[in-house]
Amino acid sequence: MDKDDKSYWVEKGREDEKIFCTDVAPLYGVDAWINPKKEGDVYANDLQFKKDNRICAGELKTVRTPFFLSHKYGTETYHTVSINHIDYIRYMSKFWFSDLYIFFYVDWPESVGCGRHVHPKKGLWASSIKFIDNLITSRKTGFIKYKKRKQTPGFKNAESSHLLDLRDLHEFSEVPALQSSVTSYSESALSDLSGRFFHQPSLF
Repeated sequence: MDKDDKSYWVEKGREDEKIFCTDVAPLYGVDAWINPKKEGDVYANDLQFKKDNRICAGELKTVRTPFFLSHKYGTETYHTVSINHIDYIRYMSKFWFSDLYIFFYVDWPESVGCGRHVHPKKGLWASSIKFIDNLITSRKTGFIKYKKRKQTPGFKNAESSHLLDLRDLHEFSEVPALQSSVTSYSESALSDLSGRFFHQPSLF
């Protein structure tokens, strides 16, 4: 597996989206499904989901490996996820007048890399792209430019990424096992949002 093979990661992303919608999202009270427009447009947003009884656009980032060197760029490895700069620009331009929510599903085992040991981490976090934009423009994120990133024919590989601290995003709690049905955010998954998340631009 070549980390710069964009076509591999596109196909892997499709598999992750299916698993997320069927196996992961229900655990956290999220009613999500794959965006039908993905069938003919590889750059269409990944998901649709219910929020406050309306259908919203979502994007999935599945994170199975820690960003071992994130401490060099101002964030703590255990709490770090990334978003490609090229994706960030595309999301902001496409959803300037509407909403897009980014889901980060983290599931990495105890890991060792680049001389660092990282404890296992698993959970679901999310944020609106406009809240992430506020973090980036307020310089509350890290930034890395890849020095040896190769390009894949037919695709554009990201040459830089923003590093986000999961503690700035909304963390979902698992729905109790005895709860038999998936409910909307307003009923369950967002019930523990603290007041700070309702400042503009909103997290959710």
